[in-house]
Amino acid sequence: SNLAKRFITYMSTINIGSNFVWSSDSSKNFDGYIDEFRVSNCARYTQTFPAPIAPFYRDTSTLSLNHFNSSVAEDTTMYGKLGCSWNLNTNMIEKTAARFNSPTDIVMDSIGNLYVLDSSNNIIRKIDTEGNVSTPFNFIFNDLTNAGSFYSSMCIDSNDNLYVNDYVSSTNTVYKITISNGNVYKLFGGGVNNINTLPSSATLTSSATLHIPGDVAFDSFGDMYILETSNGAVRKLFRSSNMIITFAQGFSGLKGIAIDSNNNVFVSNANNIYKINTSGRFTVYAGTNSSIGGPTYTYGAPVEGHASSVYFSSITGIAFDSSGNLFVCDTGYNMIRKIDSSGHVSNFAGNRNASTSTFIGGYRTNVQVSPSYCAFDSIGNMYVTESSYNRVKKITPDGMVSIFI
Repeated sequence: SNLAKRFITYMSTINIGSNFVWSSDSSKNFDGYIDEFRVSNCARYTQTFPAPIAPFYRDTSTLSLNHFNSSVAEDTTMYGKLGCSWNLNTNMIEKTAARFNSPTDIVMDSIGNLYVLDSSNNIIRKIDTEGNVSTPFNFIFNDLTNAGSFYSSMCIDSNDNLYVNDYVSSTNTVYKITISNGNVYKLFGGGVNNINTLPSSATLTSSATLHIPGDVAFDSFGDMYILETSNGAVRKLFRSSNMIITFAQGFSGLKGIAIDSNNNVFVSNANNIYKINTSGRFTVYAGTNSSIGGPTYTYGAPVEGHASSVYFSSITGIAFDSSGNLFVCDTGYNMIRKIDSSGHVSNFAGNRNASTSTFIGGYRTNVQVSPSYCAFDSIGNMYVTESSYNRVKKITPDGMVSIFI
């Protein structure tokens, strides 16, 4: 704005607020709103400097960058303090210094890099195998999405391509990101699709629309499955023909999706997990209807038992490990539940009665967790996002929990 083009050399301090006027000299008055305030080591607009490639981008000349949100300024150099960050630091930093704002989904590529949806910042963060955090696709998402977009979920295919949905009502799009070069493609969707207008037969993705896409997953053939949450449907995109169908429908409140080694699709809503076979027929795999049984505990741990008789509360993400066990992020109970291949449900991690000091770490059944989504690496470590606390926890195969980032 005009403020950025004025040079204030005679003032020892500058007062910055959401709406203000300073100085009796009308040529230096400013009455408006500031969203970004930057301190640089050069006089911009008079010297050559690396031009920012996106809003809130810290280039090499930036000493301090402040992003104003709700009249509160935060400095991106202040990483490491508790709480969330509304700032987009695209420089690579150590994970001990990084901060997130409501991280949701998390995936791992073939060489062990983690990618986290930093949802309230509308960006994807990368955590490499050395523990460094970067924002590799920040500038692309500032260009391609509307202000206020919220990424709910993403997945990664066998070729290390990322897929992320944008469910803002005017977008409704699934994007593909080629990690190797950072290119972004609109896979399909776009525009506003009316609820309940689902295709009855195969449709080319170039003409297919979505309404509030949710979680995404791939089967062993490379076919993609997308939750269309507002329509209570699962859409299937065939890799070989680039056609999309309505694979299954009749759900409500869909949240998570996972696919087992036999290409059965599992989807979750708040209280149930459904199993959809390769023909598109589904049954209730786990969970009892809340109107029938209600919560199985008031205080302490929820009851363990067979999947058909156990109650879940506010399921979000679900994921399989390499042994075929299904792990459930039960946010209502603040626990991670495990369903083994025989259908037995156990309380894998989390303890509502644990002291607050165990929230940081400890053995998995003695700590407090607030899980959103989870992912596994090749040696069985689990990584769990905690959106409510803006961080990622790590659970090792021996059951020890720690704050990963």
